[in-house]
Amino acid sequence: MNKTLRLGILLPVCVCLFSCKGKSGNTTAQRAQPATFAARSGFDLSRIPFGKNVLPLFGATLDTVNSDWSEKHYEAFREKDSFARGELPEHVFVWKEKRYYFFTETLDSIARFDSIFFYRVNVETDERYRPLAIFAQTKFRDKKDLDSMLLRLSRKLGKTTEALDAEAEHKARIDTMKAQGMAEEQIAFISNNDPETPSDLLNYGDNSYFEWKLSDRYLQVSLSKDREITISTNPAENRNEEYYYADLLFIKKEVYEGIAARQYERSVKTGRQKQELRPYTLRRLDPMDNWRLMAQLEAAWKKQ
Repeated sequence: MNKTLRLGILLPVCVCLFSCKGKSGNTTAQRAQPATFAARSGFDLSRIPFGKNVLPLFGATLDTVNSDWSEKHYEAFREKDSFARGELPEHVFVWKEKRYYFFTETLDSIARFDSIFFYRVNVETDERYRPLAIFAQTKFRDKKDLDSMLLRLSRKLGKTTEALDAEAEHKARIDTMKAQGMAEEQIAFISNNDPETPSDLLNYGDNSYFEWKLSDRYLQVSLSKDREITISTNPAENRNEEYYYADLLFIKKEVYEGIAARQYERSVKTGRQKQELRPYTLRRLDPMDNWRLMAQLEAAWKKQ
């Protein structure tokens, strides 16, 4: 008899992946898409349509113990009983739409995105079971394999939202310098310093995430580091192994931007950070993870 435990020593890293095409488009011949999620099926997550009932895709893989939680009963923050009574933490609010969250069982290569394979897929849906967000999990024994995944995503999807923000700030700084009549040599020196390069992706720390904005969705990638312990009656089968985890979140563009607008509006109105109840975290929309957003909120609060 074996029992596998995952410890809670985490180094979080979030990733949001959405869109069937990368920066240069998807020119790779498509494999036949399986009818449902299944072990070793490699179901292509980029081909899940947002406008159709997603439940048939789960087939026999649906985790019937943890799935089908409505927003009022979902065990976010591990306070199911409090949520059932409508008692939310002060900084959390519930949007009026009805949503559900469905899990697959943990199975080898149950799905993929590009050449990244996942062992578990979770899907948030609306009341008609149409997907709003898709959350997929994978893991690596070696950091070099995680680094390789991040570089592949960078080549496929282009610059992250952080890189685009830094680039816009860089351009604004150059424009200001020109308007102020600064010497051309100084402007040229600043201009030649690119604010971010692909190699910067690999300089992640203990609490990192990456996000890409695509045509119809956002992709967030969150990273963590943890250990898995297998305890067996056979000592030879006991394991204590370290893994690098990557959680990829694909979220519909209008859903993401709706959350962003509501959280910002309520945060400004109340004078404190507000977070919409979801079964996942959008890191760039958390001012504790996004200093630019925090600066915007602080500026808005000072005006009141």
